[in-house]
Amino acid sequence: MTGRPGYSRYILPLVVIAMTFALSISAVEMVQKRQDAKAKDDALHALITSSSLLNTHRLESLLTSALYNSDFEYQARVARAFVRFQNALNSWHVNPLLELGPQASLITRRLADAKEMAGSIEPLISNLDNRSSIEQALAKVHQIGTSLNQVRHLAENRMSSIAQESNAALNRQARIQSLLGAGLIASLSAWVFLLFRRLRYFANERKRHGFNLARAAAELRHDPATGLMTQKVLIEKIEEMQSKRRDDQDLVVLYFDLVMPWTGSGSASETDRNSILAAIAERIQHQINLGTESACLARASGSGFFVAMKMDRESGTTALEITSRLRGHIHRPVAIRSGIYPVNSIAGIAFIDQEERDPGAGLQNALLAVSEEIRTGRRDVGTYKPPLRAVAERQSGISRALLQALEQEDCLPHFQPQFNMKTGQIVGIEALARWYHPQLGWIAPAEVIPIAEQNGLIIPLERKIIETACAQVQLLPGDVDLAVNLSVPHMLHGDVAPMIEDCLSSTGLPAERLKVEVAAGRLLSTFDRVHGCLEDLRALGITLSLDNFGTPASALSGILQYKWDEVKIDTSLTKILRDGDAGHGLIAMALTMVKSLESTALIEGIETIEQRDMLTALGCELGQGYLFGGPMAIDDLNALFFSEQPNLARMLM
Repeated sequence: MTGRPGYSRYILPLVVIAMTFALSISAVEMVQKRQDAKAKDDALHALITSSSLLNTHRLESLLTSALYNSDFEYQARVARAFVRFQNALNSWHVNPLLELGPQASLITRRLADAKEMAGSIEPLISNLDNRSSIEQALAKVHQIGTSLNQVRHLAENRMSSIAQESNAALNRQARIQSLLGAGLIASLSAWVFLLFRRLRYFANERKRHGFNLARAAAELRHDPATGLMTQKVLIEKIEEMQSKRRDDQDLVVLYFDLVMPWTGSGSASETDRNSILAAIAERIQHQINLGTESACLARASGSGFFVAMKMDRESGTTALEITSRLRGHIHRPVAIRSGIYPVNSIAGIAFIDQEERDPGAGLQNALLAVSEEIRTGRRDVGTYKPPLRAVAERQSGISRALLQALEQEDCLPHFQPQFNMKTGQIVGIEALARWYHPQLGWIAPAEVIPIAEQNGLIIPLERKIIETACAQVQLLPGDVDLAVNLSVPHMLHGDVAPMIEDCLSSTGLPAERLKVEVAAGRLLSTFDRVHGCLEDLRALGITLSLDNFGTPASALSGILQYKWDEVKIDTSLTKILRDGDAGHGLIAMALTMVKSLESTALIEGIETIEQRDMLTALGCELGQGYLFGGPMAIDDLNALFFSEQPNLARMLM
């Protein structure tokens, strides 16, 4: 065993070095031959290009016409054509590469004869009034053309042969390069193989000297920051608890997602964060030790903890009560050496039934409960319910299929009309993303957009919708305006103005017919950062619309101080019209506020004739909603609102 490592230590490295050196030399030769081949190819192309000028067809044609046309101006055209031909002939030279070939002397002699004969034509060209001179000149030009054709063919054939020889040499060198590369890879593989055997030899030596790999593996089963078991160990514990629990016991998993000062001014360092996590872990461990003997605590990924425990149903204590008590201890400020830090948490509760075969499902379900709390904005304590799993699987399926849908152009816009409710005229259409998945069915924008924002596909998705909508709106008669939605994450991370300008340029839609709608709620904390993007869009001549006005976030002064061309009153205000005077008052107040902003008001969510009549009575002119029509394909929109046939949509107006 000791002799082989010595062999690999000296012989194989020398072989690898030699192969590397040979490969380097071959690479240099490869570059030289590639350059030589390129030079020969360029010379051939240059020869073909220059030879094309030695063409007598034009001059012969003019001389032939001169036999029947004695006009002075036409004779001047013949003279100019001859001068151009003579200049091309005199400037054409034999490529140096051709001087080495057997045809060199023949090419040179034929070229000299052509030049001499061209000189003898010059007196004849100056006397084109004489038909005999024209015929003599024509005969000589034809003879020159025949000779030059032979010269061109000889030169091009020789240059082509030279270029082929150079390319053949390049191919031979490429094969040598490949063989050397294969040899180097084989040598390296042999060296790596012997090195692996040597490492295995050392590993056996370490085992023989008492190296304890089992102890190292055990250390990996505990989190270094808190000393708690890892999720893998927790799953094993859950399997054990599952096998030993009684029929009158529940097996519960709690997940606590900590909200701590990781970012911002005065944020905790990595060491401080670990100290905070260790302090929280100690608090939770102390409480579960006091409350029950059948519980275990584990560190989750990120800043979270799992608690798995068995609970007696007759104890009178619920999982929610235990969770609330633990959160109370977690939320106490943590004092460490660098200062005092506030801590908050979001919790999820998941029950593991006795038939559950996957112990890790309880952990996943608790995570889903927390995700639902974050999604809904409650951020408190959530309990897992089976529909959450279906929602998560659907979202996962949508996320995986979205990229393919964009590549296959399955995500296309549908259009919802916007009306002037007093005149009954359609004033615009709003483009909304629609996607039909073979297994998942129709997927609405409210479901697609958040997922696209999470996986980074919002930029290509909105570009596709905007570009397609700009093209399709021009299929409608008249100059109907187009409204498109633009997400704040896209405005923060994408080059929006150039993208929209490119869409307008490629489709031919005028900028004044395009309206960009931005949701007010997403501008809550980002308005200062997207202000420049809004100004860039305004500079293009695009109309800017504030969407979802009437939600709490839209009342912020920072958003309303901006000069919006249009403000869309949210559906939530339309629904409160049935509340009598209170609902009417809120709508009237919203319309007054929009008027004070010198913006146009458009109200959405109109679903009944009563709503339409009450809104028009309050002074609202523009609106959209399912009363007039939902999102539809461009052909259906055209047939429903722009055909001459009577239809229900017009009757509702």
